This record gives sequence, C-alpha cells and structure tokens, in this order.
Amino acid sequence: MTSTSPKEKDVPMRRSPDRGAMPTHKQIQARNRLIIADLEGGMTAKQAGAKYGLHPNYIPHIARQHGITKYLTGEANRKRNQAIIEDLKAGMTRKEAGAKYGLHPDYIYHIARQHGVRAKSGTGEANRKRNQAIIKDLKAGMTQKEAGAKYGLTAERIRQIATQHGITKYLTAEAKRKRNQAIIEDLKAGMTVKQARAKYGLRPDYIRQVARKNGVGGMEAKRKRNQAIMTDLEGGMTAKQAGVKYGLHPGSINQIARKNGVQAYKAKMRLAGEALRKRNQAIITDLEGGMTAKQAGAKYGRTPEHINLIARQHGIRAHKAKTRLAGEALRKRNQAIITDLKGGMTAKQAGAKYGCTPEHINLTARQHGIHARRKPNAAM
Repeated sequence: MTSTSPKEKDVPMRRSPDRGAMPTHKQIQARNRLIIADLEGGMTAKQAGAKYGLHPNYIPHIARQHGITKYLTGEANRKRNQAIIEDLKAGMTRKEAGAKYGLHPDYIYHIARQHGVRAKSGTGEANRKRNQAIIKDLKAGMTQKEAGAKYGLTAERIRQIATQHGITKYLTAEAKRKRNQAIIEDLKAGMTVKQARAKYGLRPDYIRQVARKNGVGGMEAKRKRNQAIMTDLEGGMTAKQAGVKYGLHPGSINQIARKNGVQAYKAKMRLAGEALRKRNQAIITDLEGGMTAKQAGAKYGRTPEHINLIARQHGIRAHKAKTRLAGEALRKRNQAIITDLKGGMTAKQAGAKYGCTPEHINLTARQHGIHARRKPNAAM
C-alpha cells in the first residue's frame, strides 16, 4: 500500500453523501496543517473557511489549537499593511481597500491611523459634490421639495444643507421676480391656487401672498372659475356634471351655486325632473300601447315595481293592464293548447311546445273541461 502526502489526500474531507464516512484523524490533521499554512501565508478566516468548506468561526479554533492567535506572521502582516497604506495614499477608499484585502473597512481605518495616514471613507467627497449641486439648484430657483425629489432627500435635509452653506434665501432677486411673474400670469389666466401650488411646489399661503403683493386678488382665479360654473349651471349642467368638469365634489358645486343666489340642487332636480317627466311620459305611452310592466322595465332600465309606481302616479293600473294584456295572450295560448290537446297531443308534448309544465297543461285542460292525455293516441 503506497503512502500519500497530506496534500494528496482528500481535503476538505467532509462527510461524503455517497459513502457516509467521516474523515479520519490523520486526514483532519493534514487538513489543519494546510489551514495553518494558508493562515500564515496571509489568508483570512473567511477565505480559509470557504476553501476548506468550514464555518469561518471554526478556523480561529483550529489556529488556537496550533498556538496561532494572529494568522499573519509579522513579516507578512507588515507587507500587507504596507500595501494597504500605499493604496490608501494613492486615493483608494477604506471600502475599496477592504474589498481588495478581505478586511473590514473599520480595520483598514485602524491600520491607516497606526501609520498616520488618513483613509478616505468615499462618501465625504461625494457628499460635498452633491451639496454643491443642491446649492446651485436652489440659487437657480429650485424649491426644497423639488431638490429633495431630485437628490433623494427630504425637504428638511435640503434646508439643513442650505443653512450649512449660509443660504437662507434660495432664489436670487431676479430669479424670484421671474418666478413670481410667472405665477401672476398663471393666476390671471385662470389657474387656481391649488394648481399653482402643484406647478411651482409652493405653499398655497405663499401663492396667495405673491398674488396680493402683485395686486392680484387671491380669489381672482376662484371667482373666474365660479363664474364659469354658474354659467354652466344656468345653461342646464347638473351639479354632478359640473363637478366632473371642474374637479370638484357635487356638494361644492351646490355650495358655490347657493353663494351666487342659485339653488343648484333644485335646479338639478328641475332639470332631472324635466328629463324624468319625459321618460315617464314615454313609459305611460308604451303602457297604454300594450307594453307590460316587465317589458317597460327592461326597456327603460327600471324594475317592474317602479313601472307600476309610475303608472299609479299617472292614474293607470299598470298591474291590471298587464294582467288584461297577459290574459288576452293567455287566452290565445290556452286556446291553442286546447286545440292541440283535442287533436291528440299529450300534456307532456304540449308542455314542451308551449314552455309549460305538464301539470299546468292539465290545469288548463280541466279549466276547459278537457282531459289531457297522458300517452300518445295509438291512431297517431
């Protein structure tokens, strides 16, 4: 039997799913010697654990068993740290150096401090550039809300950054005049305070303040809108339709109408009543023409009960009219049933023909003094 060196043996030697065998003591010792050699060569516990299929926390346990508390030898440690310092001096950040050497950024900072080198976090410079861009945008006329949406910050954080840079007024005088002039033009054109707020990202109170300072009433746009609403209401538009047009609740439309001396709700009811009277008149005409309540309900999208209510309001017994009309059709149908029964048709056949049950055919036959056949006539 030939002997094999530790490096030729099966490492990392975990339990084989096929054989179910555990590594022998000699195999474990050989693996541990390889781990120690890697640790002394500069490998981290995490890298050794990944290489040998062990948990990173188990690697320090193996190292302590072999009298090793620091994995790198003094010489290897110095070389590695010297390389880290050179990279930091060249401009590498703590995070980048940590990713390169498999160390935590805080440990990189610790090494840098021991050597008197300032390690860059990688965020300070980026933050300074971002803040400079924010200040530039604020001076150009951007609001806190807009700047926050652009840079992924809250409006309060934008205010703090501006304060840190000694800025309390973001707009220059010229930019502010241009913005306010645009606001005034929009308000004169009929834009509401709410719409101006959404467009310029300012508070409604500030929009009204700008309007008052420039001689434009804060309610000017609102009065124009209300005047247009009154014109539409007087032209026959309902409160609901006006609400959809102007983006307001029908209750607000009614309130505007009442303030302007128009009972929008009553006007709406009168308009609806006019349409209602026309529709009801058409229903009555159809009922008088022979249409049943059910047919009228299907035609006008109402229940038969509502059709009967409309008929009673107009002095028509829609239910009785329906019965008389149905009775006439019923008599004709029953007469045809009796004729078929006399001709030798069975109750089942007549029921299938007229869409009735055999029991109803028998009832119709008894009402006419005829006995309905249960079996077909042999002559037939």
